[in-house]
Order: sequence, then structure tokens, then C-alpha cells
Amino acid sequence: MIRPHLVKLIMSLYDDQKSNVHLGSSRSEYFRLLCGVRQGCSLSPYLFNIMAEVLMRHALEGFEGGFRIGGRRVTNLRYAALELSWTSWSNESLTPPINVGYG
Repeated sequence: MIRPHLVKLIMSLYDDQKSNVHLGSSRSEYFRLLCGVRQGCSLSPYLFNIMAEVLMRHALEGFEGGFRIGGRRVTNLRYAALELSWTSWSNESLTPPINVGYG
């Protein structure tokens, strides 16, 4: 179980989030974000994995199917995200055309 003070700490990171959109040299007004995790935040993959684990356990509760690999029963397969490398971009376009900034 996750300790309540840690849950409060993580929730405080996401309370009252604001963002804006950069397009070329222009920026939008800031707007509130109502859901999601921060792009580029080192905590985001962990939060995603924790939530995916909770959902998978709930979805598979009571499931008796699956298959065996090396004598171990496998009931589901997970995936790994691939990150794209920007090393092939030209120097002039190292920044994608649309960026999201957090306030």
C-alpha cells in the first residue's frame, strides 16, 4: 500500500496545473489541465505503470486462462514504449513545431 502522505505529495504536484502551447514564436494563453501527467516529468512513467498494474490486476481478477512459458503461467503480455531519437533531424529543426510548456 502507498502511504497517504506520499499520495498527497504526488497529488500536490498535479493540483492546479496550467499549460500553454508554443507555435513558432507565438504562445497561447495559459489554460488549466484537468487530467494527464506532465510530459517529460521523471515521475510520469512510474505513475503510468502503477495505474496500468492496478488496472491489469483488476481486469484479470479471477481469470484462469493464459499459457505457460518455462513452467510459469502467463495471463497477459505487457509492452515497452519506444522513444524516438531526434539525432537525424537537421540543426534547424531540433525543436518540434509545437511545444507544450507548463506553468
